[in-house]
Order: sequence, then C-alpha cells, then structure tokens
Amino acid sequence: MSSDISSSVDYVASLEKEYGGLSISLYQLRAWYSIQQKVFFDCDNSEKNSCLNSILQKDDFSDFVVFLIIKDTDSYQLMDIVFRNLGSESLEHFIKRYTKQLSSMTKLSLQSRKIDYIKTIGYTYKI
Repeated sequence: MSSDISSSVDYVASLEKEYGGLSISLYQLRAWYSIQQKVFFDCDNSEKNSCLNSILQKDDFSDFVVFLIIKDTDSYQLMDIVFRNLGSESLEHFIKRYTKQLSSMTKLSLQSRKIDYIKTIGYTYKI
C-alpha cells in the first residue's frame, strides 16, 4: 500500500490529537484516505492507487461531500457539506471546482453564521 494512502481510522486519530476535543464518528467516512488528494474512499482491491484513480474519474455519483473542521463557540467539530452532482461531473473535477469557486462561498457562509473555518480535511462521494 502506498504511503500516500492510510486508513481513515489512522487519519481521524491524528486529527483528534491535533484538535483537542474534536470527535469524529467513523460511520461518516469511508475506509481509506488519500493524503495527496484528500479523498475518503472505499476499495476492496489490494491496489489502492488504481482504485482511487478509478473513483476520481467516475462521473455518476449522486452527491459529493466536503468535510471541514470548524470551531463553533469553544469546540472543534466536523462539518459535512453535500453538493448534488447536477450533471456528469467526476469527483476529480468537483474537487478542482470546489477549491477554485465554491470554497470561498462556503467560508463566507460560515463566517456570516459566526462559525470559524479551520480547514478542509477531505472529500468523498455518495452513490
């Protein structure tokens, strides 16, 4: 297995250690996490990199999910934001579009609700 891919359990443990008080329910996430692409994904195949590449190119997911760490009042929390796949957009294309266009809108929306954006931890998909 590539060092670029870790189990979601290990990644969550590192986040919970970094952000004291943060508690993430693993049922929200998929089994594997790509550190480079910031993608949570499932894969039965032993070749995780080829599986990830296939998932990134797939264009028939119903929704995309962005996971953020936010700070609301005094505690860190995980927030998930769901975006409907309105066409035949691939996960890879959505991540680029989110980064260039949608993330600033998301941060502004959080700011208007007096919620501190801390960081985007990853992306995933719904079938």
